Amino acid sequence: MNTSKLRTLWLVLGVAASAWLGSHVCFWLLPNVFETWNAQTIDQLFALRNRIERLRPAYDNTIVHVDLDNNTIQRLQTFYLDRSHYAQVVRNLATIGVAAQVYDFIFAARAKSADEDQAFIEATRAAGQVYFGLALALDRAGQATQRQQPSRLEDQRYVERTAWSLTVQGDASGLYTGTDPVNTFVDLATAARGLGYLSSTSDRDGVLRRLPLVVRYKDAFYPSIAFRVMCDYLGVPPARIVVVPGRHIRL
Repeated sequence: MNTSKLRTLWLVLGVAASAWLGSHVCFWLLPNVFETWNAQTIDQLFALRNRIERLRPAYDNTIVHVDLDNNTIQRLQTFYLDRSHYAQVVRNLATIGVAAQVYDFIFAARAKSADEDQAFIEATRAAGQVYFGLALALDRAGQATQRQQPSRLEDQRYVERTAWSLTVQGDASGLYTGTDPVNTFVDLATAARGLGYLSSTSDRDGVLRRLPLVVRYKDAFYPSIAFRVMCDYLGVPPARIVVVPGRHIRL
């Protein structure tokens, strides 16, 4: 390699190293600005991928979204579903033979009608594959915030009883910690296959982009509702789950 080419190579390497160092300094000095710009750039890349057919991920009909729309409202002649409607949905989906029914709701309190609640509980128990949500206050180590989130003793006991014991390889102190559970009321939760948390955290710009799959709860862990359902669907018990904080979760 002659002197001119060697000088050019060192120049390119120097520029690349300076750009790398400069970008890291910018992120360190102004994280609110540059982390947000980086996240928004990635948002646009995802939007671009969805607009280009060759880059768009293949549609997978394993998961079907069931929604309440205008046609449903017109047929039922009501804007609000009561617990008897939910019970019928559970029975219908169980009859179809779905592998799991996942309701991203928290039925925190009983309804005024005990009969409607009982019908919902019985349908859930008979189906055997129904999941409901719960809420946790999520914090990272050293970032605790003051909240006034109610938490019933029965909710705390349920979460403690159903928390997972997982194998952790590495430092788990950086994982989110869940506190102050608000659950689906206990009789319905007990009839269900299980609960998972629906809580999420926003980025610096207030946008929800990610959901932790598991969080620490006291001396154990609790799964998100998606992770809970996925592990059951794949037949993976908590004892086989390995968490490598900051890198991956191995099933």
